[in-house]
Amino acid sequence: MPLKTYERPYLRKLNTGLGNKFGTRNSQVPVTEIDGVPVAKLMEEYGSPCFVLSEQTIRQTYRNAVRAFSTRYPKVQMAWSYKTNYNGVPGTQILFNGPDKSEEDLRTAVQHGSLIHIDHLDEVYLLSEILASEGLKARVALRINMDTGVYPLWDRFGFNYENGSAWTAVTKVMAQPRMELVGLHCHIGTYMLSAQAYAIASHKLCDLADEIRKQYQRRIEYLDLGGGFASGNTLKGSYLQGSDVIPTMDDYAEAITSTILQHPFAMSGEI
Repeated sequence: MPLKTYERPYLRKLNTGLGNKFGTRNSQVPVTEIDGVPVAKLMEEYGSPCFVLSEQTIRQTYRNAVRAFSTRYPKVQMAWSYKTNYNGVPGTQILFNGPDKSEEDLRTAVQHGSLIHIDHLDEVYLLSEILASEGLKARVALRINMDTGVYPLWDRFGFNYENGSAWTAVTKVMAQPRMELVGLHCHIGTYMLSAQAYAIASHKLCDLADEIRKQYQRRIEYLDLGGGFASGNTLKGSYLQGSDVIPTMDDYAEAITSTILQHPFAMSGEI
């Protein structure tokens, strides 16, 4: 009888507790301190309930994300949602996203030199009028939605890649003398458990950028891929522990950067 291949022993975390349709769960362990600060002291000072943010965790998460991407790709910029970071910064450092920008919002963005991500055609026309009235120009990007193999599709916002509306938006923006198309953006979902979906999205954005270069000799300066990177939390209804099933930041970074680096468009040094 042939000998079996040796496998090193390893320790696996055991989830204890009563079973249910979601499997077994760990018993809840009371949290007595947060980053070394006793919870009792926080409650005494601020009352209960109160929301506590861990600066240590935020810094570590940020550093991990920057490391994962910057060690794989030479030009990386992290942009954080104002829903989670609402401190004031110069307008020139803002990527203005969102499907419901008011005329006042767009005018303020134009006046402060913000980079504007266009979400729909009405926004193209409104922004064109504002730029004409202000006598200014704007650097803009287009939000693209697409099929990445994850369903239901996030196709409510932006211009669809598959049905041609994305290219229609490109032609509309390129016809505007006061708009400079410099970027492409996509937000493919939330709590995304498939890193491969970002590889698909990256490939399609590279294809679109390449076609813009060929048809208009216009250089796309950046691709903005984001939103949806899953945290380690276990969401309600999840069958397994979040930390056991989510991709790591390295998984997301590898899927995105390797796809871009292997694309002929990126190889030409465009982005």
